[in-house]
Amino acid sequence: MLHLKRKDKDPPGGWFYIEPTLKVQVVAGHFAGLVQQVQHLLAVNEIVCPENIADIIEDSICQRLPSVFLISDTKFRLINTYNMVHDGTLALLHLAIRQKNGLVPLAVAERRAEDCVVCPFNSLEAGCIGCTGLHWLVQQWFHNRSTSLDSHLHVCHICGCLNQAQVHVAADILISHTSEDRKKLFPTEKCWKGELFCEKENTVPEKT
Repeated sequence: MLHLKRKDKDPPGGWFYIEPTLKVQVVAGHFAGLVQQVQHLLAVNEIVCPENIADIIEDSICQRLPSVFLISDTKFRLINTYNMVHDGTLALLHLAIRQKNGLVPLAVAERRAEDCVVCPFNSLEAGCIGCTGLHWLVQQWFHNRSTSLDSHLHVCHICGCLNQAQVHVAADILISHTSEDRKKLFPTEKCWKGELFCEKENTVPEKT
């Protein structure tokens, strides 16, 4: 678990936590209040609250912050800079456009987008103000090929790619260009990419 250097000062973006089971964003004015609101949310929905919920919430906040706000920790962090998002997305675009059958049917992209918009890892990354240009670039490369949910697709906090782009990319490209360590970080339920990696292990092709 990662820890904040200070909980008496508001972090960039404020105090918020996306409860993964209910897909609900909880916002508070301070850390203690955030923990209490999450505990209340879980209680009223009859969901067992983990004993270390405060640590879980703190780690979630830390994952989206630059290292300067954190107590030093060697744990693998899911921080994606603008350059990482830019380079990773362009690499996918390049492969998808040049490779035969590099794009999935639009219906598949739409179903993938439906997973992404309710996923807590579909996040507005630090420095994502520059992602506006990337959104435009994706539209140009895909000749305005889009889903109905594009305006709600941000950056995957796990792999660092723009969801607006990767929902269109063929399975074999995504599988071959994702490290084994990174694959293990994806949820295996309610995540099209996590399910895709599991299907590959079981040699079951993605449904089209």
